[in-house]
Amino acid sequence: LTSGNPRQYHFGHCGIRIFQQYADYLTRNQLIDFTDQINNARSLIEKEPDRYRNQYDHLLVDEFQDIGAGKLGLIKTLTGSTGAKLFAVGDDWQSIYSFQGAAVDHFTRFEEYFGDPVRTDLTTNFRSPPSIVQTGNHLIEYNAKQLEKTVRAKLNVETTPQVHTLRGYRGKFHDYMRRLRRYTVGLVDKYLAAGAEPSDIMI
Repeated sequence: LTSGNPRQYHFGHCGIRIFQQYADYLTRNQLIDFTDQINNARSLIEKEPDRYRNQYDHLLVDEFQDIGAGKLGLIKTLTGSTGAKLFAVGDDWQSIYSFQGAAVDHFTRFEEYFGDPVRTDLTTNFRSPPSIVQTGNHLIEYNAKQLEKTVRAKLNVETTPQVHTLRGYRGKFHDYMRRLRRYTVGLVDKYLAAGAEPSDIMI
């Protein structure tokens, strides 16, 4: 940690202190958390591969775009030429967990980790109207590291997406979030006052 930004510096030290107390609490009470479960399972399998690898014919992993190195290691211990067959479900367009260690490369470069897969693309969107789906397709074109596909809408509802540009904050993230909350509440109030039903509004 550097002291260039006092706010980040002290926040970082608080985070380290909290993490140390958390780790001490787990040790004192003989508890484990989810990360421990992943790492302990992997260690057990690596120590006795014949005992565990032969128990499973197939391994299904959902939301594969959001796995990190720990989960990847566990999956690899159970699969392979003598292990379970891997069935991975995911969407690189929906990768949102990099902040907690997820790496979308595990999905977009799947063959480098697990060999050549049989790939099936599900390209029908059942949630959103065509205008939203087409906007999403256009936006994702700017991502050079994607699995290319064209998604089409199942719904036949016409609507026009609107872009709301937020101004009036000083460029700091918490200022932006405060402005975003106020703006969103204002929009909801506006639609309700115009006669919209609460069930018509989704945030």
